[in-house]
Formats: sequence, C-alpha cells, structure tokens
Amino acid sequence: MFSIVFDSQEELREIAAEYDVGEIPLHSDSKKVVFEAYNVLQWVVASGEPGHTFVLLNEAGKVVWIRDYVALENGGVMYVDIPELVIRMS
Repeated sequence: MFSIVFDSQEELREIAAEYDVGEIPLHSDSKKVVFEAYNVLQWVVASGEPGHTFVLLNEAGKVVWIRDYVALENGGVMYVDIPELVIRMS
C-alpha cells in the first residue's frame, strides 16, 4: 500500500515530518500521469486536484476496484469497509 498525491516531493517531505508518516510510502504525481492513467481525475476537487480516490490493482496491474469516497455517488465518506476490500482481493 502506498499513497500517490498531487503535492511536490518537497511538500511530501514536510508533510511526512509534520505528521510522522514513516510507514506509508508517499509518491508525488504533480504532473498527473498516474492519476490520468487510472482515471481518478473524474473526481477532482474544486482546486482541480485529485480527490480521495482508492484504487485496488491485481498482480497484473489491472484495476479491480476503484472508488472516491468524497464523491456523492460513492457515499460521500472517506472510509472503505474492510470486507469489501477482502472480497475484491479474493
């Protein structure tokens, strides 16, 4: 598991230090290459940045599940039920 964000590497270093984020790798996609490849820009926030989108890939790199939890059509909350992910991984 890792996080891909719009922030620059410098911003990520500051955020990681401020919030003591050491366990989860943070990757910058400020040019939106990964976001576009996985079609997460359909849920951009008002600033034009990607929302809170979760993507689950299989071993071949194919998207098997995608959801943005701030989007109203997906419930409008930032939480993924663990059983939902377990079922997708099976």
